[in-house]
Amino acid sequence: MESFKTHLIELKLSPRTINTHIQKYNMLTESGIDFNNQKQIISFIEKQDTDSKKKTIASTASKYLTFLNKPNNEILTYIQQLNKALAVNHLNRSKAQVEGSITYKELTNFMNGLYETEKWREFVIIYCFVKFCSRNQDLVAEVVQPNADREDNKNYFVVSGKQDVVMWYRNVYKTKFKYDTKISKIQNKKFLHAISQLEYVFKENDNFDRMVKKITAPIGSITQSVICKIVLNANPSMNNVQKVSESRGTAITTLHSNYNGTTE
Repeated sequence: MESFKTHLIELKLSPRTINTHIQKYNMLTESGIDFNNQKQIISFIEKQDTDSKKKTIASTASKYLTFLNKPNNEILTYIQQLNKALAVNHLNRSKAQVEGSITYKELTNFMNGLYETEKWREFVIIYCFVKFCSRNQDLVAEVVQPNADREDNKNYFVVSGKQDVVMWYRNVYKTKFKYDTKISKIQNKKFLHAISQLEYVFKENDNFDRMVKKITAPIGSITQSVICKIVLNANPSMNNVQKVSESRGTAITTLHSNYNGTTE
């Protein structure tokens, strides 16, 4: 197992992904299946109750066969079939979420209403969701001045009142291993004022999903992922998709399959 784990590390996968592959590897080996028999592997995977679980195990099986220098063509074809099924399910869910949600204009009106009622933290959170399609984890961040000491493994909003600018440093976010540190420049006056009232946005142990749903209760208790879908569907142009891809740290193909409810 250790040699396979080393192989996964060499593929530059995230620690979380590696742990998942090791768990599924253990499941496969404990089942006693013959890794020389791809049909037997697929038959075992088919016993899982969801396509998502099937794909995760199939991905591990494929990587393990590659590691062993064994054929994995049947597994790859099986994964392609699962991807198509998952894409259809994602699209249907995305359409349902967007169609049952609010419009982009209503969303921005709600965001501005948070500012007008001096709900500074709530405004900052929704602003980042709307303007950057950021994830919850991106907002586990301290608010500091330019001369403050900063650590490489934390997120920061650096507020410079003299220059009327906020620099958002994201060192910890879901796809950091692929896109590295993200630095965003924010010059919106409302945001500058709101963020200046805070010492932090989210804390590491916060229940992000529950907090966001509480903030958005007046507009249907929507999550950051639904907000991202609303943003993309309001402007599905390639320029906007590219912008969201860069700001969120998500591949364009992922945005099309998981977030754009208008994609055919």
